[in-house]
Amino acid sequence: MDQRFSGRDGHPFWLSLTFIPAQEEPSGRTVIVYAQDVTDSRIADQLTVDSRDLYNLFIKDDQSMISFSLPDGTITFISPSSYSQIGYHPEEVIGRNRAEFYHLEDVEAVNSSGGLLKNDISIRRLRHKEGQYLWFETSFHMIRGEKGEITRIMGIGRNVTRRKHSEEALASAQRVARIGSWGWDLVKGRITFSEELRRILQYSVETGQVNQEAFLALVHPEDVRILQEAVERAKGLGEPGNTAYRMILPDGEVLMVHVQWDVIPGPEGRPAQLFGMMQDITERMHMEEQLRESERNFRLMSENSLDLISRHAIKDSIFLYCSPASRSLLGYEPEEMIGTSAYDYLHPDDLEMILNQMAESEDSGLIPPASYRYRHKNGTYVWFETNSRYIFDAQGRKTEIIAVGRDITERKQFESKLQENEQRYKSLFEYNPAAVYSMNLQGTI
Repeated sequence: MDQRFSGRDGHPFWLSLTFIPAQEEPSGRTVIVYAQDVTDSRIADQLTVDSRDLYNLFIKDDQSMISFSLPDGTITFISPSSYSQIGYHPEEVIGRNRAEFYHLEDVEAVNSSGGLLKNDISIRRLRHKEGQYLWFETSFHMIRGEKGEITRIMGIGRNVTRRKHSEEALASAQRVARIGSWGWDLVKGRITFSEELRRILQYSVETGQVNQEAFLALVHPEDVRILQEAVERAKGLGEPGNTAYRMILPDGEVLMVHVQWDVIPGPEGRPAQLFGMMQDITERMHMEEQLRESERNFRLMSENSLDLISRHAIKDSIFLYCSPASRSLLGYEPEEMIGTSAYDYLHPDDLEMILNQMAESEDSGLIPPASYRYRHKNGTYVWFETNSRYIFDAQGRKTEIIAVGRDITERKQFESKLQENEQRYKSLFEYNPAAVYSMNLQGTI
């Protein structure tokens, strides 16, 4: 039997024990023990078992593809998972060069970086037997001989195509949204930037870690304090936050950015890193400024215009906005009219005409000018002439109505008097029994 013992130095050793009864003793109570040190053989057996288990683990792992190749790239072994991963049986791969399976661009990258003769982790494209390319993340390890020369290269690869596509989709989304990520080491005072963020900043920051002073030099002098105060708050409170500030790029362009971050604590619980996103909002800020300018101009015109400017919902022509001219024209405060229907103020004799006109305009999309009587707050009616049009959204759907109306009461009264005078003049000729004629100064009738 084999038994494990502990030596004086604490290291274990194995002995093979054989027990034999002594023949001279009739009682049979004396036993001779033969002990043989079998420590080396036990260790060798265990190594054999461990190696076999490790080998079986590699061979049966369908998620990884293990390969061995010579320094010149010739493949000498590849695990059976090659069939499930890239569609090739091992015998179709062994004896061929690795470069035969790489994408052409990746072959050039391998050659320019010194090939595979170094311990490294790389992400490259491998050609599937069906022709498509798959992304593999492979860890390479050099195996050296007694003289230190490289004898073989072991590669352990995993299919990361799905992850790569997700990363590319994220990078594409970041390019469209002009968003990049960054990390700020508060202890070392250094910052790292994603490739997209470096592109946004016109590559004014280097790859790897950048000194925070170099980054602050890009911030607009008037906004440096804003950023520094935000960082100090993050250090002090250890809470996520956000801020916006301007940056000056190498070509002089001023960039408006919005940043937000999370705080990562260190071993002692104090804030050690900030990790966040930066978005270029320059275009959005310009658009917002243009919108504010447009709103200021509209408000300036509407508040000082003698005409009644209003916005209405499509249904029931509910007032959404009413300019201050409502006070002088109709006696109502704008707030009194907002939320009420424009039809509520129409003269009963004009209501049907306007409703029919609006019904017809829903098909044509055009609202013709209209004249009608509108009720003043004092109960009288005022003649109005209104020009209206529909506002459409990006899909071409009607969203609301904008209208500009003016008081034409005096014009209507003048037209009424003119019509009355014409009638009187006409009656003077039609019902007068005497002859009535006119002639010029030369006597011509």
